[in-house]
Amino acid sequence: GETAGEEKEEDEEEDEEDVGAEAWTKGAGKDADGFIDGLIPWYDGFHGETVRKGPHSYKMRGMAEYFEPEKKGQNAVIAITEVGPTVRSDALREVWKERWGPAEVKDAKRKKAQELHQFLKDEQVYNSGVKVHIELTVDPLKLRAACGVTNPKKPVTLDKLERALGISETVST
Repeated sequence: GETAGEEKEEDEEEDEEDVGAEAWTKGAGKDADGFIDGLIPWYDGFHGETVRKGPHSYKMRGMAEYFEPEKKGQNAVIAITEVGPTVRSDALREVWKERWGPAEVKDAKRKKAQELHQFLKDEQVYNSGVKVHIELTVDPLKLRAACGVTNPKKPVTLDKLERALGISETVST
């Protein structure tokens, strides 16, 4: 009689193990995007957003905000408060001047944007040793053209600014 009871307990243990293995294969341990959980990159002092792009890649998003001019005909401002963790702000500023600055600023190494997209008018740098803060004075119509947001009723989003300014980067794990 004892042998039958012992066998029954062993069968129950096997069933529990199968359920655990089945749960793991059905998605336990995966994040909302369906990727298996892993280490997320972290950089000391980086306060931007970390977005998973693939099983082993993450986008480290810089932060920028666009401020519309108060009156028509005035300049707008873009405040950049974070760039990718390995992006150097001084090198980035040079690229902006060469690509988006006025026509007299030219460099044969880089592709100059068409005149309609040369939105950069001025920059103010308030960076500290650990924090990025750059304010760009821009022509709102040219900025919108460069970002592909020509409808004045639509906002210039972080995604559009991110593409135009190159403030984010992708890292692999």
